[in-house]
Amino acid sequence: MYNSGRLVENPNLANFITSEEYKIFDFSFFTVVPKSLFLKPLYTIIFFTVFLLMIFIVISYFVSRYITNRITVSLRKLSENMKKFEKKEFKNINVDGFEDEIKTFLKVYNDVANELERYVENTELIIKNKTREIEIKNEKLRELSIKDELTGLYNRRFFNESFPKDCSLAFREKMYVNFAIIDLDDFKVINDTYGHQAGDECLRVFSKMFKESFHRESDKYFRYGGEEFVVYYISKEKTNFFEKLEKFRKEVERHILEYNGEKITFTISIGVVEEKQETSRYQDIISKADKNLYIAKNKGKNIVV
Repeated sequence: MYNSGRLVENPNLANFITSEEYKIFDFSFFTVVPKSLFLKPLYTIIFFTVFLLMIFIVISYFVSRYITNRITVSLRKLSENMKKFEKKEFKNINVDGFEDEIKTFLKVYNDVANELERYVENTELIIKNKTREIEIKNEKLRELSIKDELTGLYNRRFFNESFPKDCSLAFREKMYVNFAIIDLDDFKVINDTYGHQAGDECLRVFSKMFKESFHRESDKYFRYGGEEFVVYYISKEKTNFFEKLEKFRKEVERHILEYNGEKITFTISIGVVEEKQETSRYQDIISKADKNLYIAKNKGKNIVV
């Protein structure tokens, strides 16, 4: 209320809002509005603002979850595929259904995976070819190390590897060992008479006849040293090994080698062992055959003992 030109505070106006005072002449004017009339629209605005904000937060939450899940699935697939790199598996990821940004990234990933796959395939092919080349060279070196260069027969080195193993097998299985040492008679005379090249030709011709006569898979033949040769095989039953050696001796005796206009003949002496292997000592077989060869030489040569 107004008193003597001043606005007097009235406790009853606590629930009202008053405007500024305006004076016209001796009168003062001001507006009095109930607070409820003013605040009600404001409360309504605040309520709707908070409501819309809550809706926005909820929508934002679900949208972010959706986007996060999409990205997470993409990254999980990418991670799973990258783990396969250690196993040299470079599988492409189907980019359909992904967002453009992720799709672009996955396309780059697929390009890299394809390039890696081509690189690995080329590298593996190179390694495979190189490995095969090394294996072939090793096989050739192995052949050179176990074969006699002049005759093409297996050498003594390979005999020393093979014979002990076969004797052990024969001993375990109670099998027969059929073993023979063959020596060309008077080979030094051939070298002295016709020359060493003629002697080498005799060894080559004999080796060819040797392989043709003992050509079964079980037959194993070697150039034992110089003009000495070995043939053996193991069998479950006693065989006609002696008779086969006698037939071979006669074939060699009948053969005539023509060399530089000369007709050369030669004979062989053979020491044979045919017995069931009763011991693991393979040296005993060699010693017995060697003794029989010595007997054949002393009996005039060109015989089988």
